[in-house]
Amino acid sequence: ELPNTEIKSEDLKIISRIAEGSFGIIYKAEWMSATVAVKQVRNSSSLDSEEFNQIIYDFKSEVSRLMNLRHPNVISFFGTLTDSNTFCIVTELLEGDLRKYLKNEALFDTLEHRIELLREAACGVRYLHENRLVHRDIKPENFLLQRLHSNMIVKVCDFGLSRIKEASHVNTMRTAGTMLYIAPEVHRGEHFDERSDIYSFTVMMWEVAAVKTPFSGRPIASIPGIVGWGMQRPSLEDLAD
Repeated sequence: ELPNTEIKSEDLKIISRIAEGSFGIIYKAEWMSATVAVKQVRNSSSLDSEEFNQIIYDFKSEVSRLMNLRHPNVISFFGTLTDSNTFCIVTELLEGDLRKYLKNEALFDTLEHRIELLREAACGVRYLHENRLVHRDIKPENFLLQRLHSNMIVKVCDFGLSRIKEASHVNTMRTAGTMLYIAPEVHRGEHFDERSDIYSFTVMMWEVAAVKTPFSGRPIASIPGIVGWGMQRPSLEDLAD
């Protein structure tokens, strides 16, 4: 059982919806005079008992991981909200991320600053690995940006797919992680560990340095074959342009 992390629903005021996906919905909210993010796990009322139990297990697992993480490059956890079939995780709110940065700002930024952002991101990932945590979904969307005066701080987020290292030597579904960033061994359905995160991080490094999409022009369905079995990688020649 988890320690009591419950936030009273009356203390939380939803302001707007930020994003929605297969995991559920993320809201912008106000709590204790602070602006926060509320991640609501997808509605469980229509699920069968097995699916519902999996939702509960994943929710508790993510909360237990977030509770024990304290690092300037890892998102801060504030608490949970559970009511009937609703399960929410409340964290600090950072509305920017590396994906938005790549789309809107990176081309106008210096390489030196892009490398500094990657250094901060790497510090967050290293901290996870030092705490025996394999993230399993390294990609630009999962590195949030906080603007502080003229600086930007990078924070790793979204531990819904992460696993404790000792429990990570199991076959991984190919749905774990986003296709372009998945390590070759994961594409092949083999065992994974923190080295799979490192592969994903290097693809993201290439993307931030080159300000280009990895494997551009290749059909997304071909990525498992060319990476997992063909052993192709993003070209280093593109970084020299």
